[in-house]
Amino acid sequence: MSILSKQSIKKNFVFQASYEILLVALPILTSPYVSRVLGASNIGIYSYTYTIAYYFTLVAALGIKNYGNREISRCRDNKEALNQTFSGILFLHFIISSVVIIGYFIYCLSVESDYKLFFLIQSLYLFGTLFDISWLFFGLELFKTTVMRNAIIKILSVVMIFLIVKTKDDLWKYILILAVANFASQIYLWFKIKPLVKIVKVTKHDILRHFPQMLILFVPTIAVSFYNYMDKIMLGSMAGTIELGYYENAFKITTVCSSLIGSVGTVMLPRMSNVIAKGDIHASKKYIRVSMSCVIFMACAMAFGISGVANVFAPVFWGSDFSACSLLLALLAIYLPIQGFASVLRTQFLIPNRWDKQYTISLCIGAIVNVIVNFLLIPNLHSTGAVLGTIAAETSVCLTQILFVRKSLPIKLYIFKNLPFVGIGAIMFAVLRGIQYIMRTSIVLLVVQIITGVLIYLVLSLLYCFISKNEIYNIILKMIKSRKCNS
Repeated sequence: MSILSKQSIKKNFVFQASYEILLVALPILTSPYVSRVLGASNIGIYSYTYTIAYYFTLVAALGIKNYGNREISRCRDNKEALNQTFSGILFLHFIISSVVIIGYFIYCLSVESDYKLFFLIQSLYLFGTLFDISWLFFGLELFKTTVMRNAIIKILSVVMIFLIVKTKDDLWKYILILAVANFASQIYLWFKIKPLVKIVKVTKHDILRHFPQMLILFVPTIAVSFYNYMDKIMLGSMAGTIELGYYENAFKITTVCSSLIGSVGTVMLPRMSNVIAKGDIHASKKYIRVSMSCVIFMACAMAFGISGVANVFAPVFWGSDFSACSLLLALLAIYLPIQGFASVLRTQFLIPNRWDKQYTISLCIGAIVNVIVNFLLIPNLHSTGAVLGTIAAETSVCLTQILFVRKSLPIKLYIFKNLPFVGIGAIMFAVLRGIQYIMRTSIVLLVVQIITGVLIYLVLSLLYCFISKNEIYNIILKMIKSRKCNS
């Protein structure tokens, strides 16, 4: 009997969605306060130094999240193979991470910058990566454990920020709190692995055999970072930290949404890898079809909802100094449905089926598109140019992945079956924009817009799902029947 044979996809989605949101919830919850205390320039400095440290953590991780998740899920029914796989990946990860950490400290000591202290504090993220074994829990579909550790640590972090960060001179304290929280969350998982897996003696071959595939999956990770983080470095260098501060705040909001969308893929990756390893093609296609409907439903709601309230949200949430974020937020939301569509294709088809080459090519194309668009637009359009670069990159990735899988999956069916959610989102957007012209900009207006938007989208979406018998309608029926049986 597998360790995880009784794991529920529905429960795992709830846990993983919470996990992904909690990873970025701290900056969102504290954003109004921090924006007013630290200012746009200091937020830009934080973003700049974090982004550089983040690139070192990417090298230290070397694609381990997707690779470790997939390989653990494929051998989880065999305890001996599970121990061997975990130990081999772990030792290789330790070696690579240790080398990268040494390289980062050499960089910190050699850089001539007023930000040296901030760079040193950010090194805690690398130590967090060194001890990161979340991929083990994802591969075993034990998402609850990762959620619980983050919930406690994130709440404590929020309290510490409000207690300690009081002036613009407290930027280093803000960075330290975030970095320590990340490090502590990784250490916590080590106290939970004893009943799951053992670290066993492995040979040099057992360790090195993982390197080629990890390296292959590292390339797309770097590619993704180009249009998630490299644009911040380019924006900070070409347009200044104030423009970067605007972009950073807008990016935080859409990151929460994309994390929620991505949680579907994270939950389904180990399940799909296990199903494909058993040769159950029918089940795999069913999972993809259901996931696509759920993802597009959520993505369209968030994309059109955010765009509809952006003009009110930015000044109310961050203050009048951040009104420039309105346009950035409205534009950034556009890529959410595009990103969601591509996310299902790669996490539920390309990666589980080991189409690593196609996965890598698609993301590399996105990275190239992003850099080109950024170089062309950032000098004149500043943060708006960086946003357009992100949209162009996500679109190119999605189109490339569609091209690769078009003969294996019914892409047209996915598009036409879920296209009505785009129309429903457009109706919600029009109503939200209309409301702001009849009320004064305030928190009351924002609350009215949010409630109205939720009601419009849910009512129209459920009506469509009922008429068309969409997968979401079937899920709702099963939930209702399940509750009746339990009662």
